Amino acid sequence: MGTHVAEYMEMLEEEDPTKYEAHFAKFIAAGVNGGGVADMYSKAHESIKKNPEHKPKKKEEVKNVRKGKMIDCAGKTYQRNVKLTLKQRKEKVKQKIARAQAKMLAAAEEELTQAKTDLDQTNKEILGLHETETDLHESCDYILKNFFVRQQARSAEIDALGEAKAILSGMK
Repeated sequence: MGTHVAEYMEMLEEEDPTKYEAHFAKFIAAGVNGGGVADMYSKAHESIKKNPEHKPKKKEEVKNVRKGKMIDCAGKTYQRNVKLTLKQRKEKVKQKIARAQAKMLAAAEEELTQAKTDLDQTNKEILGLHETETDLHESCDYILKNFFVRQQARSAEIDALGEAKAILSGMK
């Protein structure tokens, strides 16, 4: 009896000691390991066979004493909130909704502020690009305006260099 439990305990003890300690904490506290489980079950069966009559335990009379939100019960004290009325519950829901809306509004305002900042940054970049474009157009216009004049001047230079080369090489 209990061999499957003993095998499981031994397997867990080898593979996952933390899980073993969590699952079998009471067995460990009682000093029972995987090998002692079968003996524990045998002793329990023997004691039941000796005296099979069930004797229920006496129930203790426990009286709860309430002092506002605090309740004293068998030497223990715990807190229990008073039940809210329908009107109070509805008001509580309205307050939660108002807080959620305020939170969403604050997030939206922050997002709007960030968007405006991004827009201003983008507009500044566009102005900078426009100024660069204007400068490039001016320099390109100057080059295009003087292109034919410079082309004729270079043609004249090439012709003059050809004549100079011919003179120097003795052709003329």
